[in-house]
Amino acid sequence: MNSADEEAPLEKKKRRRSAKNGGRNGFNDYPNSPIDIIENQHQPGSQCPCCSKGKLYEGEDRQGIQYDASPLIEVTRHRKKVLRCNACGLEQIPGKSIPRHTNEARSAVVVERALGMPLNRLSRLQALFGVEIPQSTLWVMAKELWERVGHSVFNTLSQSAQGGIIFGGDDTTARIREIQERYESGEKIRKGCYTSSICTQSNGNDIILYFTSNKYLAENFTGLLVQRDDEDKTVVSLMVDAGGNSDPKLSWVILGYCLAHGRRKFVELLKSSPDECKYFLGLIAQIYQNDKTTKDMAPNERQRYHHIHSLPILRAMYREMIRLFREKRVEPNSSLGKAFTYWLKRRYGFAAFTRIPGMPLDNNATERALRPMAMGRKTSLFFMTLVSAGIWSELFSLVFTCEKNGINAYAYLNWLQVNWLTASREPEKYLPWHFRAATELIAA
Repeated sequence: MNSADEEAPLEKKKRRRSAKNGGRNGFNDYPNSPIDIIENQHQPGSQCPCCSKGKLYEGEDRQGIQYDASPLIEVTRHRKKVLRCNACGLEQIPGKSIPRHTNEARSAVVVERALGMPLNRLSRLQALFGVEIPQSTLWVMAKELWERVGHSVFNTLSQSAQGGIIFGGDDTTARIREIQERYESGEKIRKGCYTSSICTQSNGNDIILYFTSNKYLAENFTGLLVQRDDEDKTVVSLMVDAGGNSDPKLSWVILGYCLAHGRRKFVELLKSSPDECKYFLGLIAQIYQNDKTTKDMAPNERQRYHHIHSLPILRAMYREMIRLFREKRVEPNSSLGKAFTYWLKRRYGFAAFTRIPGMPLDNNATERALRPMAMGRKTSLFFMTLVSAGIWSELFSLVFTCEKNGINAYAYLNWLQVNWLTASREPEKYLPWHFRAATELIAA
């Protein structure tokens, strides 16, 4: 073996990229944090205390950061001084109004809850900091935010989502105590509860919507889009997994099926049918490699590229499946045969990205958007009522739409509450991207 052969295996090893700044954040990574200016004890132009010869002038400032901590919600006690007239008995009380809950406190509760912190655990955390707050009080804070402005802004966000062309949708199970109790009492009601995530892009802005109830994704998607004003129902595309509850069965909705779910069928059978599965997994890998090549292309260019390079790969997969069936090398009732049937029945949906500009290969982005809801289900176990499930879902939609667009969700919720009277009347002017525009205008 020559030296080139000895070095070849080393070239195949993937080098782990080091994190930015070694995993540490610097001064400029916290643009929203206040700056504490530490003044120099000497003045510019004064004599140098070291050499007593030269004069001091302004040099380059030294920068540093300090991490501090405090309870998530702090309590301030107010005592108003009261004066009483000894003649008429009337009391003179300072007129300063003190709201029980600040905007910042309400926003903090919503953001913490969105990241999977149940209210009872948040109450215990506050107690460990020495500032105990009952979970019922925390719920009141979140509900106040929703009632004042959150609900109206969510409805406007839903209307904005109706302008999307490419949608992604997925379901995850949810638990709602009210539905369970009504079902056990004998009421004829669907027992299963779900959280549906619907993701789209409208006017260049990413939108994430959550709906938690005993409805499926198809029902929530239909309820969202049937409100559109256009009579002919402009054709839209919906990327879903291949479950039956995901199909809205609307003539103006084109379904695309998740290629990752189809790939998983072969991954699960690698041990029992290694040769066949490796062949199909290799072809699917080529499709993903093609998609990587089209990363910086425009949607139309990307679609044409996939039509030329990826569609023949899919056709080769289908031809091989049919051949194996025809030659009876794979039985239709076997595990591998069922995987083939899964692909063949959905061949049109699996190839949607080769026909529709902007259609993704899989539904991974929507599943990532749905992950916080699944994490919340594990930590808080259930919603008490349908109403509370709807309230939290709408607030979470605002938080994670902000995150998707790179917007500070906590600052955005504070901004909504500061302007809540105007925002409740004109919510279309207070969507997350309008906050970013307002912030940039102030900074300029």
